[in-house]
Amino acid sequence: RHSRRPIPRAPLSRMKDAILGSRYQLSVAFIGPHEMARLNGLYRKMRGSTDILSFPLGKDAGELVFSMTDVDRKSSDFGMTKGQYFKYLIVHGLLHLKGLDHGRTMDGLEVSFCRRFRIKHPSATVVRRPPERQR
Repeated sequence: RHSRRPIPRAPLSRMKDAILGSRYQLSVAFIGPHEMARLNGLYRKMRGSTDILSFPLGKDAGELVFSMTDVDRKSSDFGMTKGQYFKYLIVHGLLHLKGLDHGRTMDGLEVSFCRRFRIKHPSATVVRRPPERQR
């Protein structure tokens, strides 16, 4: 069951403009975990669903695709609410659309933009869980 509430445009637009520029055309899509697993397999060769995928569509255009089921599930891993984790993922996805890969540069920019937009960053709240036993 998914909510049909719109994303507040002003904060999303400010984040997009700060990270990608005002000319960048951004679309945002919400899909279920089955479709997300299909896209994750097709484009990343990874099995299973994930919380976000970023698709550059051109020099000045891209799309963020979310599975809110996965956002909800993963938020507790970081001791965050679904809303807090979702806002962080927007920053994370926008940085991928900017061309950044995971690493120190991206991590530093995430922290910086999260501070700027008063978004909780997961590195400050990681909840350690014991590793799952292998069968």
